[in-house]
Amino acid sequence: MDAARVLGCSPRFVIFRHVLPHLAAPILGQATLRFGHLLISVGALSYLGLGVQPPQSDWGSMLAAAQPFADRAPLGILAPGLVIFTVALCVTLLGQRAAHMAAGPLLLPTAADT
Repeated sequence: MDAARVLGCSPRFVIFRHVLPHLAAPILGQATLRFGHLLISVGALSYLGLGVQPPQSDWGSMLAAAQPFADRAPLGILAPGLVIFTVALCVTLLGQRAAHMAAGPLLLPTAADT
């Protein structure tokens, strides 16, 4: 950045050319991790009755509604629980891969690293 400033580049150019490209990967990784945590938190709050109200549906409220019938219909509990887990896992893994791709080819692991 100092070299760009010495060459007479504007602060806007330095920010957009040298700073923001290096922030894309951490921001993308953090956002996808937060999404997974948010999804699980919303499901937990809805399960406890603190989420959306009965006319609307949520995976956590579906878990709570199926709990009294767990012995007769276990799929009613397994389906929403597995969907919450699968969506949170997939978004996290896709976000990590996108963050690695945004970091550039120099930071991706190669076959020699493994």
